[in-house]
Amino acid sequence: MLQGFFGILAAVLAAVGVVQVICAAVSAILEPGKKPESLLVVPIDGRVDNVEQLLRYARYTAERGPSGCRLFLLDLGMEPEALEICRRFLRESPGMLLGTEEELLRRLRKRRGAAGK
Repeated sequence: MLQGFFGILAAVLAAVGVVQVICAAVSAILEPGKKPESLLVVPIDGRVDNVEQLLRYARYTAERGPSGCRLFLLDLGMEPEALEICRRFLRESPGMLLGTEEELLRRLRKRRGAAGK
């Protein structure tokens, strides 16, 4: 069962990576000289038995990804224990963010507005 979970996680992260590469390429063509920035969103809901392992893998992926890659831990109703583990990771990992869907949308809209200026 654990292998299935990590297989799905790897497929999702690979898909995100492909999208990021395409976005970076398009951005480089449309806005030469501008440093690309990416956001890796990790949705977490309910009780996740291996949340620490999931976060370590996501952090590893972001660190080896494109320059400027940040992690956003998307709280989809985490239980208190998982939320506390995420908060500990936030203290240990600068650049990692934690928030709800609304906070993620607000950040994306703010960034989109800043990019249009």
